[in-house]
Amino acid sequence: MRECFICVQIQRQCAAILQPYFATNAVVAKCLEHGQSLEHVMDYTKLRALTSLFSMLNQAVRNVLNYNHNHPDFPMPVFTTDLCLQQAHWLLLHFDYFL
Repeated sequence: MRECFICVQIQRQCAAILQPYFATNAVVAKCLEHGQSLEHVMDYTKLRALTSLFSMLNQAVRNVLNYNHNHPDFPMPVFTTDLCLQQAHWLLLHFDYFL
């Protein structure tokens, strides 16, 4: 039960780190707008783009959870989690490349 509580805490911490990117006129909104102007193999939809984005962000959070699960003696500290999620930020900045 305690492990579940810790996982939820880490997920909330990750959500707090990523939250500014989802504000109005922040990175996500700008990437969606820019991605719409690019040529795509498939029809572009915001839903498809957001699904891809959330998949990448979920994997970043899973990586943090997996690390902490495999290293119970020295879990990832907050500042390292922030650095790890900055890689997710890099994905946000290059979001249109993955569409």
